[in-house]
Amino acid sequence: MTYLKYKGQRYDQIDTVPHVRAKDGSAMRLAVWRSRCATCGELFEIRTTTGRHNLRWPTRRCEQHKRPGVRVPGVGEA
Repeated sequence: MTYLKYKGQRYDQIDTVPHVRAKDGSAMRLAVWRSRCATCGELFEIRTTTGRHNLRWPTRRCEQHKRPGVRVPGVGEA
């Protein structure tokens, strides 16, 4: 299983899914990643493009606890 770490938080790639880009209608695949919320520990999923396997500023919290622009305190660097 492919996984990446971002600032100490693990993201496991669990699937890839087909996607059609709204911009130009081209077909592509998205990677589906699973992690645990930095606030409550619940599992959540995010999707990224598959080409880079680079989680630049990924979501760190579940839908219930999302706080855009607010850092997760006390977490070490990857």
